[in-house]
Amino acid sequence: MAFLANNLLIAGHDVNLITYENDQIMQKVLFGIHHFKIHHVISSAYGIRRLLQISSMRKAIKTIKPDIIISFLTYPNMISIIASLGLQIPVIISERGDPYSTKGWFYSFKDLIYRLADGYVFQSEEAMKFYNSKIQNKATVIPNPVTIKILTRDVKTPRDNIIVNVARLELKQKRQDLLIKAFSMIASKYPTTKLIMFGDGEDEQTINKIILQYRLENQVILAGVSMNIFESIKNARLFVLSSDYEGIPNALIEALSFGLPCISTDYSPGGAKNLINNNKNGILVKIDSAEELSAAMEYILCNPMIAECMGQNALKIIDNLDPEIIMEKWQEYINFIIQKNPKTVTKC
Repeated sequence: MAFLANNLLIAGHDVNLITYENDQIMQKVLFGIHHFKIHHVISSAYGIRRLLQISSMRKAIKTIKPDIIISFLTYPNMISIIASLGLQIPVIISERGDPYSTKGWFYSFKDLIYRLADGYVFQSEEAMKFYNSKIQNKATVIPNPVTIKILTRDVKTPRDNIIVNVARLELKQKRQDLLIKAFSMIASKYPTTKLIMFGDGEDEQTINKIILQYRLENQVILAGVSMNIFESIKNARLFVLSSDYEGIPNALIEALSFGLPCISTDYSPGGAKNLINNNKNGILVKIDSAEELSAAMEYILCNPMIAECMGQNALKIIDNLDPEIIMEKWQEYINFIIQKNPKTVTKC
């Protein structure tokens, strides 16, 4: 979203960024983007909190009077759609995660609300195919771009004996427990190799307990958040993503663009397949299989020449996900939705 906002501003559009739960902006946002901060009483009652957010969002939309609303993530998508009902402003929503993980009554409710949007952006064909034909007919697929500054490591520099993972510390999705278990199967064979996990999150204490459980406190390190991830991981032996489900994770895109040999689970809804050509620029393994993940890690460690070749092939992702190409797709789709919905709005 920061990438999109910045580039729309550069293209000459008036851009408003609305936040409704936390005012802190973690990404670089250009001067000139209007940060509209919604303030309201936080209620402990979930339903009341969401109603307050919808009410506040509607007031913000009426104040800004935008030509179009673009929303990312499930709850912001639903809030944006409901808050804009009757205002004659087209809404584009973007699915950033795995729609197949939504089940039960919430799935039916979300599906009902999503049908009211004017446009849909998905990160993969597999994610788009989850939805009905009416949504698919109005949708497009736009992957994430390589948004980092392109840097290259000196190939003559020896790689460090480290395996790296960059992810939020959340076991339900990111499955650091699976990664630690897989590493434990080969740790004794490679006593000088360390598994370093970058990131923070709610499951940090639980993950520390898992490390102690496998007696790997000398080989598995929780390194926290890195402010310069390239410098932190550029000379690693390999990068591993162990998630059960994802959209198209920026961490994997960045690791590939750094020229790192990468291993990823073939997570739902299939975004990894869009990034990794198995055994060419990385390795795909089944989800929830510590055995497959462990074998793939050992294969990379035992075959440095093959690993280096995979890393060089991984660099080609920079051309496939060029920011200018991705931004052009966004602008074409935004213009298409506006032209298809000639609603009476007041420009910002």
